[in-house]
Amino acid sequence: MIACCSRADASLSRGKLSKSSSAELATLYSCPADMPTRNLRPLAPLAAALLVAGNWLGASGLAGQGVHHHQAARMSMACLYAIEAYGPNAEDLARIVEEALDEVDRVDRLMSHYKAPSDVSRVNREAARHPVTVDAELFDFIAEAMRYNRDSAGAFDITVGPLMKAWGFFRGDGRVPSEEEIASARGHVGGAHVTLDHGARTIAFDAPGVEIDLGGIAKGYAVDRVVGLFRQRGVVAALISAGGSTIYGLGAPPGRAGWDVEIQDPIESGKTALIVQLKDRALSVSGSSEKSFEAGGMTY
Repeated sequence: MIACCSRADASLSRGKLSKSSSAELATLYSCPADMPTRNLRPLAPLAAALLVAGNWLGASGLAGQGVHHHQAARMSMACLYAIEAYGPNAEDLARIVEEALDEVDRVDRLMSHYKAPSDVSRVNREAARHPVTVDAELFDFIAEAMRYNRDSAGAFDITVGPLMKAWGFFRGDGRVPSEEEIASARGHVGGAHVTLDHGARTIAFDAPGVEIDLGGIAKGYAVDRVVGLFRQRGVVAALISAGGSTIYGLGAPPGRAGWDVEIQDPIESGKTALIVQLKDRALSVSGSSEKSFEAGGMTY
């Protein structure tokens, strides 16, 4: 599933984060409507999207209890990061939430393969010619992603970039590639094409055409960074939503046991398949409902 954009709608009685079109989001948050989306590639063809049920209350709703409430959202990593948080000081809380959104932007600048100046884009441009030195944070992150690749026997693969491009999912609406294109792309996909030198902190590719795409993991990392920041700053409870597909519930909102999260039915989008409750836990889903195209009577 793509990191689908969602928005907080205060008029909804249960406070869901509902999906909106990119044009609606551009109007609401002054973001470019044509911002490219990023893929979370599924391991199974699930077509579920998350809808978050939170307490989207006004900031003054908990003042009498000595706990303040703040919510904010920002387009980053090609989706909407929405945060709802509770803390003991209203001014500090607003500032901390902005810090958290700034941290998401920082991760995007480091790891986006859509942004030419990012370190990941630099690796993709240069690593087939020579080993590329990167900072410790990115190196350790990629090393961990490569471990996931090995542990999953290749099911999770950050080198899938050539296939994403062949199928038109990178800055495009999708296309059916030829068998020759598919074979060529597959020849550049796989963890064996990437060499990591832990001592020198360098990344190298064994051939031109190999590319790293962190779209299936970077959003969750940004959420983890936000959670870590909130814990350090004393935020007592928060709900962090990365595009509606990756959610973390920190603590629990006042008067509740946790954060209720609705999983959208994969067949009938207006229905709820399951409700789960998060408290100091994360949930992420992926599927094919948001990033797909039709050709020749087939859906890809």
